[in-house]
Amino acid sequence: MPSENELSPDVRRVILAVSDFFERNEVKRFFPRFKRMRELVAAATGVSSMSVVRIRKLFREGGESALETRGTRPGRPRQDTENAMAASREIVREYNHGRRPLSIPMLVDELKLLGFDIKPRTLAKRLQEAGILYGQGNKRNFMHEASGIVKLRARYLEAKLRNRRKHNLPQLPEVFLDETYCNLYHTRSKTWLDHSDGAGYRDTDAGRGKRFCIVGAGVYWTQGDVLRAEFVEQSLVAWDSTKKGKKCHNVFHEGGEDLATHMGTGETDVTRDYHGNFTAELFEFWFKKLCQTLHTRYGPCLIHMDGASYHKRRRNRRPTVVDKVATIKAWLTDHDVSFLPSDKKHQLLARIPAEYHQPRFFSQDIAEACDHKVIFTPPYHPELEPIETIWAVIKNRIAAKPARTMTELGTKIVESCGLVTSKTWLGARKRAMRKEDEYWASVDSDLVADDNGNPSLDDVAETDVMVADTEDAILE
Repeated sequence: MPSENELSPDVRRVILAVSDFFERNEVKRFFPRFKRMRELVAAATGVSSMSVVRIRKLFREGGESALETRGTRPGRPRQDTENAMAASREIVREYNHGRRPLSIPMLVDELKLLGFDIKPRTLAKRLQEAGILYGQGNKRNFMHEASGIVKLRARYLEAKLRNRRKHNLPQLPEVFLDETYCNLYHTRSKTWLDHSDGAGYRDTDAGRGKRFCIVGAGVYWTQGDVLRAEFVEQSLVAWDSTKKGKKCHNVFHEGGEDLATHMGTGETDVTRDYHGNFTAELFEFWFKKLCQTLHTRYGPCLIHMDGASYHKRRRNRRPTVVDKVATIKAWLTDHDVSFLPSDKKHQLLARIPAEYHQPRFFSQDIAEACDHKVIFTPPYHPELEPIETIWAVIKNRIAAKPARTMTELGTKIVESCGLVTSKTWLGARKRAMRKEDEYWASVDSDLVADDNGNPSLDDVAETDVMVADTEDAILE
């Protein structure tokens, strides 16, 4: 239904004439369902009853000439929407070109400087109508529901949930460790983009250039019936991936300078993330210190980590189908296993003793030396690790106002980690637990049952081994 402001002078005259005709001839008595004349005129002309009132008022106050002018609505003055959207488009492009994130409040402030006073909700609606959109599509790895991964997830959840007691409190303190990185030009993944030309391109340096590599661990423990959480003391290490040796420093200054220096002794690939700046030796050096700290402050713990290759350096490595026949024969010879010269690869692999089929990792030995247990999370399931949410919170704070220098980035990393509270950690745990319960509700009992069909109640360490051998389980 058109508003009074949108009606042309000719249409207003027609509405006025209809109203006068109805009044002179007392037409309303033939339509008793209409309580007021303006309602009858509105029904006959297709406008609102308030538009009829305004048109009649215009004519009474200004005569015929008043019908030529645009009426005004009470309340806030109308905005020059077309010019405001043109200005918004220029601001969006300017922020995009400058590699800066843009939010609605920021855009409202920018428009005020140009003389446009628009409410945030109104601005968001007008931006979408103008083809300036905000958002990012959800992505999910197709391997997430692969049969081998689902099996690993079920066995991980079995061991994980057995550490829960009343009120969802952990029996043993739970530790989640992980590595991440933060690029110098890290910015928000979402910003306002101009899609009016169908492109919606965004200029960004994110994912390129210098970066800090970060490693840390968080712990959940109970004091009576109260759950606490924090970063493990001296577990946070962040170093410039381009520095080595004595030039490599831990920006947290927690007495971990020797650790940061050790981190900088490996082969550095500045074009890659932490996977190109981390090795098994570096991880084990850091992990040994972590386990000692955990034992001193919290006692025996259940440590969760993902299946990164440097987390799972095998102590009892055996040949696999990817190895050459000559390599497999050499391994069998070194381990005093007999074989026939005519044996094919599958026959040679079948001769490997059973004790080598269950993997044993250096990280497990380091943990058990301090009375801890290690459990590996299933691949492609970061939502089960609360520390992934913590990294996101930290990096989102940095992305809101991106750093321009490496020194500034190091400072922002330290400040952002310091702002992570116990409440943040507990919220991340609740989020992960919702996913655990959701996945556990859909678990096939055969995946976690023994040979007699009963639920498996093996020792946690044995379950850890099954879950840890990711590659073998997938191949099977």
